[in-house]
Amino acid sequence: MRQIAPDRFQPNLRDDSEAKPAAAKVAPPTKEHPLGSCDRASRGWLSCLRATADLSAVLVGVAEGQAVASLERRKNSGPSLQRVLAKALTDADAKWVELRELECGQLALLEIGPGAPLYEAQLICRINHNMERIDQLTTRYGGAAS
Repeated sequence: MRQIAPDRFQPNLRDDSEAKPAAAKVAPPTKEHPLGSCDRASRGWLSCLRATADLSAVLVGVAEGQAVASLERRKNSGPSLQRVLAKALTDADAKWVELRELECGQLALLEIGPGAPLYEAQLICRINHNMERIDQLTTRYGGAAS
């Protein structure tokens, strides 16, 4: 790295070349721990919520994929019906994401309450809705061969 007149400038305390501490491990939300491993008292509360919201969105995608894959195991449905149902499920999932974004973007404070900061309320809303959707996908479409 080239330095121009290093004796004339103070050291950069925000130098990114040093190793950073490892980020806290984010756990998926559960019924017992609806916000995963996030602790409101921790310094990285919002970062943890954001990571948990992102993780829960990934888990929704996994549940959607499992629901579509389960269509192949269903008896009494041919390949063409399976394709139609898979497309319908994919379309419904896309509409569900739009509705979740609308609700969590504009109505999150109604769910959480007016005392919470908006961004925090939106993240908690996304996590809650994602976990509900995972439950819906697995119980309705998840793998029961019929």
